[in-house]
Amino acid sequence: MRAFLFVLEISPMQVDKVYPDGLRLHCTVLHWFRTNAFTSEVLAKAGDIISETPPITLIAEREEHFGPSNGPQDILVNLVRPTPTFQKLHNGLRQAMEQLGARHTEPTYVGDGFHAHVTSQPEGQFTEGSRHIAAATYLVEALNQETITNKLVVARIPHRHAQP
Repeated sequence: MRAFLFVLEISPMQVDKVYPDGLRLHCTVLHWFRTNAFTSEVLAKAGDIISETPPITLIAEREEHFGPSNGPQDILVNLVRPTPTFQKLHNGLRQAMEQLGARHTEPTYVGDGFHAHVTSQPEGQFTEGSRHIAAATYLVEALNQETITNKLVVARIPHRHAQP
């Protein structure tokens, strides 16, 4: 099974580049999932959903820690103000990937449990009050399927009316 992730662009990433130490600053759209589908099938199923989505304005809200204890030892994120457009993109991708047999690595973070967020990265944080217009979604594949490491940026798909 392959492991994939969809994220909105905040800091540009290079397509066909492997990020062994983590991705650049991004906003998660659909948390890691596993599927037997080929990369081309994932792209074909997601392409229209993403390209028909207008750019999404991301507004950072409060910090939280995501993980088992919701404490400082867990992952520091900033929540992103939910919007109907963002939720529609999340739900559309979730449903499309489930048609390909996707199994979510963290089912509690999809559907009703989805909380738009930006994970702090070594390059920085999307601090409370920050704004960014996300005009593209990336498909990322973990080359090491078991540990979800060595993240390969497979594709950058521009949103409707966005510059390629």
